[in-house]
Amino acid sequence: MAPPASVTPNNGSLLLLRKEERYVTIADAVAVVETFAEQTQQRHVRIQQRPGKTPSAALGFSSPSPAAGDVNAPGAGESTSALATAITTSSSSSPNVVVLECENAPDCKWFVRLSFIKSEKKWKISSMNVVHHKTNCVESKRIPAAASASASANSNALAGLQPPMTSEQLLVGATASATASAASSAMEATAAAAVGVPVSVGMEFLSWKEAIGAIRTLAHQMGRRAVAEKATPLIWQGKSIMVRRVVCQNHRNSNCEWMVVLDESPAGTDRYSVLSMHLLHSKECLETCNFNARKKETPSAMAAAAAASAVATIRTPTDPLNLSSTISGNDNGDNTTTGAPLGTALLVDDLAKYQLTHEMRWSTGKEATKAISDFSLVVQRKRSKLCKRNNGGSNKKYVCSDERCLWFVQLVKGWKSKNWKISAMNLKHSDTCIGQAKPTARQLAEMRFFRQAVITHSKSTGKLLTDNFLMHSESGLQIPRGMAYRAQRLVVATSTDDLTESYKFIPSLLESFAKKNAGSTIAYEKDAQGHFVRAFIMPNASSLALAGQQQIFGIHVLHYDTVSYHGCLALLVSRDGNFQYQVLAFALLPTSEMEHLKWFLVLAKRGGARFDGNPVFCSHSQHGLLRALAHEARHAKIMFCVRSLLEEMARDKNIPALGALEELVWELQRQESEEAFLKVLSQLESLNAAAAAFLRAVHPKNWAYYLNRSVRLYRWASTGADEAVLGSELQHSDEAPFDLMYTFLAFLMDGVFKKSQLAAKLLGPSAGGNAPGDGQTPPLLTPGADAMYRQELQAAEAYTVRLCDEQVAFTWRTGARPKITHRVDLALRTCTCGQMFQLGLPCRHFVAVSLHFANEAALVDGFDPIYKAAAYADVHRSLRIEIPAAEDLHKDQSLRPAVSLRGAKYKKRARAAGNSNASSVATADTPAMSATSEDMAAPLAKAPRLEFDADVVSGLTELV
Repeated sequence: MAPPASVTPNNGSLLLLRKEERYVTIADAVAVVETFAEQTQQRHVRIQQRPGKTPSAALGFSSPSPAAGDVNAPGAGESTSALATAITTSSSSSPNVVVLECENAPDCKWFVRLSFIKSEKKWKISSMNVVHHKTNCVESKRIPAAASASASANSNALAGLQPPMTSEQLLVGATASATASAASSAMEATAAAAVGVPVSVGMEFLSWKEAIGAIRTLAHQMGRRAVAEKATPLIWQGKSIMVRRVVCQNHRNSNCEWMVVLDESPAGTDRYSVLSMHLLHSKECLETCNFNARKKETPSAMAAAAAASAVATIRTPTDPLNLSSTISGNDNGDNTTTGAPLGTALLVDDLAKYQLTHEMRWSTGKEATKAISDFSLVVQRKRSKLCKRNNGGSNKKYVCSDERCLWFVQLVKGWKSKNWKISAMNLKHSDTCIGQAKPTARQLAEMRFFRQAVITHSKSTGKLLTDNFLMHSESGLQIPRGMAYRAQRLVVATSTDDLTESYKFIPSLLESFAKKNAGSTIAYEKDAQGHFVRAFIMPNASSLALAGQQQIFGIHVLHYDTVSYHGCLALLVSRDGNFQYQVLAFALLPTSEMEHLKWFLVLAKRGGARFDGNPVFCSHSQHGLLRALAHEARHAKIMFCVRSLLEEMARDKNIPALGALEELVWELQRQESEEAFLKVLSQLESLNAAAAAFLRAVHPKNWAYYLNRSVRLYRWASTGADEAVLGSELQHSDEAPFDLMYTFLAFLMDGVFKKSQLAAKLLGPSAGGNAPGDGQTPPLLTPGADAMYRQELQAAEAYTVRLCDEQVAFTWRTGARPKITHRVDLALRTCTCGQMFQLGLPCRHFVAVSLHFANEAALVDGFDPIYKAAAYADVHRSLRIEIPAAEDLHKDQSLRPAVSLRGAKYKKRARAAGNSNASSVATADTPAMSATSEDMAAPLAKAPRLEFDADVVSGLTELV
């Protein structure tokens, strides 16, 4: 009777050889290595260079084992005496080194070198090669448990060694080995009987076709294909024979141990006999999903179920952790995991695009590689790589970045279709897999969170690729900085398609808006090549509202540096009688140069804005705007925005950060006398000399109140743009020009509607409005003016009034030291404080005197008409803005996106001919502006420079 085939339990992960381990005796070390070879690789080992040892069997099993407990049997005696002699010989010749090798050496290069550490007085593994030869080394025949234990005991006794002190790991492996060895014969017999194929050890076949057909049928009914290897000459029982191994198709991919060994009869007989069988697939093989292009219907579902039941019956006692679970998947046999890791939706928009199936085909290997790497990254948060050992020709194998993980995808190229397809794959990572995701630049550019961050980012929001962003905790990815920059460039290059299409809607947007809002000032321009250049919109409602606005303007320029738009947005801001800021007009400009801002001012004046004779607040650093005002609004009173001064000082590296001292700058602007101005400036200079020097270099007449008491500033200190666009995302928008204009027009429409509702409410029921309540008279003032008046009325109670005549009185704050007296003239509606002239409504001093005289008529006449509720309602009640609907928009195919001016070189300014007073033409993109000041206290500060053409600055000589 032929010996039973060797069976090894699928728990090899419990037995490992590590160089870090230490062993007390050489017996312990040899026992661990022997158990490792037997339990995980089905091999026997021996001491290198053993004299008098007959060659071992080369077919994966030894000669017939002796009876259990028969120590004097030839097989056992030879084995044990040889081991003892080898250890003794090795110890005598080299007492500190013992080398164990495979029994099939020298054909197999498997070895483990044990060395003695004198300092620790212990043994360790100094070097090893635990990979057996693929063809010249086969499994050894398993020794029965009793005989193995007896032989081991006799070996130790003959060698004069103490019983080995095995670790807990070794005990677990030995127990599992004994259990599996006892059940192996029953398992293989049950499995073979279950599938109904008469293949057994010792069976003979009359031809190779018959033999391979029967074995392949057996393998197919067990869910796998069998692959025959080439015939190899081996020594067995003292004679040379030719053997052929028929192995599982996953023999290499998943370390499957399923095998049938055939013995070729001498030439001319054409007979084949089964020498050994191993019908258990490894755990990794059972988790591998294989594809067969010529797959037929499985013969008998009952037979397959019986085979699976037999496998489960044998594996259950030796696999308490359920490591050898069978494939569970869909009807196609796929074991693709359907669950996605937490946060997968954060990486991509559609997870269904990132799957691997056997039905997929790729025309090139590059496309297949992309699909596999995307699947491992997006779905499993791992990284796949090409296995160089199994790559070449029409085959490619991709494995996990963790070398110990058994995840793989095998690709094969069809010889007819020339397409790549998946021939086998195991998409389940090992439990101990430590592979980490490492996206490429292309993959990073396709991830939603990264793409959105790049598109919405602008330079004004700071640096994008910070350390916190690169350590993206939500996605679990660590992004290298260099790769992030490459991915950022890819996003910019691939995000222009939608942008190009959005530009084509701009002409129809402006045309439709002009039709729906008759009287609006609309303009847009494109260059000779059809590229969008600039656009201007001033709704008719803004032109009509100018009658109820304060006679002062603010012009603010926002700069955009995003993927969607690189240019400027100019805003014209005013404030109504309700003390609410409002954007009257806006324009998209490629740059903030003088020519573009001149175009903006010309169109604003065409829409009804009057700049001459009125204050215009603008940024101190907007040199192009200052030059444009010098051309188009020569008689305008130019005032610098205090907020722009603070921003300019914040950008200057020579000026320390102001922090809380910014409030001193605002207070400095509000001072009513030169003495108070210099006092606050000295206080600032003592705390921040560089900031004080910067402010000294800016003439106070262009930003401070005390030198502009004769000019109505309405308490403005900035352009008012921040207040006017409050509630919109205009300042941090990343939208394309069309979306930017459409969104802002909707914002203006909403604001005009709210003003119209307020106007209807102020009119009262007699005019069709909503009265505050029954029996109440309509309000006299707008809500903003009324709130201002109530503040002054409350403050007026603390003032003492002394009469001069029936119209003139003097007043001061009661108990104040020193007394600051103000003269009030009810007939002329004036007060020496200047606030009444500045705001156009009664100050606290005027209110105190009016109440003292009980002259309510003078008090009412002290309010400018724009603050009266009736005047406000007349102007705003009928105003409306209507934006175009979707059906009103269409594409203009001739309009192309704006040309990006990034990286434009600075053009040098042409040297003026003649003396310094001669006129010169500015050719610089960003002209330098200069100014001089007599007071230069701190040389560290940069003095602002203002410079204008001499022939056009007649109205702005105070700036020179």
